[in-house]
Amino acid sequence: MILRARGILGPALVLVLAPPLLATDGDDERVSELERKVEILAEELERLRMGEVSPPLGDRHSGLGPAASKIYSIAEGLSIGGYGEALYQNSTGDSKSDELDFLRAILYVGYRFTDQWILNTEIEIEHADEIFLEFATLDYLHRRELNFRAGLVLLPMGFLNELHEPTTFYSARRPDVETFILPSTWRENGVGIFGECENFSYRLYVTNGFDGTDFKSSSGLRGGRQKGSKTEADDFAAVGRVDYTGFEGVTVGGSLYHGDSGQDAGVDGTVTIAETHAELSTRGLRVRGLVTVAEVDDVVGLAAAAATPLVGAEAIGERLTGFYAEVGYDLLANTECDQNLIPFVRYEKYDLQRDVPTPFVNNGDRDVDLVTFGIAWQPMANVIFKIDYQDYETKGATIPDQLNIAAGYVF
Repeated sequence: MILRARGILGPALVLVLAPPLLATDGDDERVSELERKVEILAEELERLRMGEVSPPLGDRHSGLGPAASKIYSIAEGLSIGGYGEALYQNSTGDSKSDELDFLRAILYVGYRFTDQWILNTEIEIEHADEIFLEFATLDYLHRRELNFRAGLVLLPMGFLNELHEPTTFYSARRPDVETFILPSTWRENGVGIFGECENFSYRLYVTNGFDGTDFKSSSGLRGGRQKGSKTEADDFAAVGRVDYTGFEGVTVGGSLYHGDSGQDAGVDGTVTIAETHAELSTRGLRVRGLVTVAEVDDVVGLAAAAATPLVGAEAIGERLTGFYAEVGYDLLANTECDQNLIPFVRYEKYDLQRDVPTPFVNNGDRDVDLVTFGIAWQPMANVIFKIDYQDYETKGATIPDQLNIAAGYVF
């Protein structure tokens, strides 16, 4: 990059310097003009150099967000991007303290070795003091219909597990259904293929399975994620996804996950998760819907094998169900304004203990109806501010309502 810049700089400086050097009167105005041109040239060269490393946001690639996809748009070399989110949560209940948290700061670092070989990584600083590797994949781009991927992969389920940059969803917090049943952000070590054919896109991976001894009713399937760190690999899983985009502004698809989660604990703990989703986006209107169901075998065995055996209502259900529907409309979509102002509402219903085996009990705390409504403002494409209110209803103990305020950026 620097060599290329120097290659440009030499001839350019000759053109800039030649007229003043030929002058014999030592004209101060010519010297000032020379300094101005050199400064402009230096700024332009720096802009070009940084543009190679940090290209602008563009199209999404293989399910990833705009910033995570930047490496696929450059010819070769290094690419960087990222995003961040800060969140203020104000609870109406006495049992939960209000909180102001810098949720995450993300750096995407990618390197394109050749036209076909690409490294893509996401490094996350969470809660300002915890560092995680969110994904790290090595892709071989064979052709549009068939490509290969290996590494720490994002499982291709739902809307947000792959596409979770803050400008891609309206609410301050991710939907509960895509937190507890589709446990965003869900990543595991694995290999697979992906591609596009006509109006269809697909991804198919084999990964290590959950560690089911960490399933708890309070966190759904989320506790069983292994996240790529010294993963137990006695049990594996397969996950696949297909999307259809044959109509402008419409996406319809689904995904399926199946694998054991016992991980040498003496039980199989087979987990099957299915979800289907649809989105309509047109003229400032966006409507999303998602339905999911998960089944877990041998919950009794998994609960007994936990580090602290689970009793009563602590065990996860044999069946977990959830759905949500969301609608938002950009009030500035049909104006000349470059900003976005999007009021939205989302309804979720989920039950993390839909079916509970004996001797466990369902006390209703995990059967939730949730309405989230608020507004998102984007003063520019890369920056977003959000405020929303969440109204919880359960069939057990009350979950307090909550006010959320968030700020996010992407680059």
